[in-house]
Amino acid sequence: MRLLTGGALEPTTVPLLKDEIGSGVHVTEAPSHQAVASWAYSVDRETLFLDVTLLPRGPTTRWAAFSSPLGRRSGLWWLTDGSVIVWLQQAEQEAALYRVRGPGQVQQLGVIRRSLEDLSISQDGRHVAMVTRDFRGDIWLAHLKRTGGP
Repeated sequence: MRLLTGGALEPTTVPLLKDEIGSGVHVTEAPSHQAVASWAYSVDRETLFLDVTLLPRGPTTRWAAFSSPLGRRSGLWWLTDGSVIVWLQQAEQEAALYRVRGPGQVQQLGVIRRSLEDLSISQDGRHVAMVTRDFRGDIWLAHLKRTGGP
């Protein structure tokens, strides 16, 4: 994959761990501009992989794998300390938050008992903004008619 990273004048080639990657690659650059995280589904679309590539040319290391069937909402953000925050919608009313500090160093931070559309975290990890999905099933009916005319 070729990326144009912050401050670079030319794109750089970033190796991906292609052995198990199926689809949906999302890439985000670390605040330090020294690494990128890639987020992609496995071939069977049941697992999300978090891989980190050191810039400018690698290596790429698998930091974590999460069970998450295709179609579930998720996201990731770098923090200034070099860790990555991951959120996964694990069930309709349950999203899990994780902090990944390196290969295999996964810490669950908690569970949000809401259906999330999106989540954003400040680079220091102290502030979170969430967009929730609240479906109430309301039905609104209106009867329209002409007034004052033929």
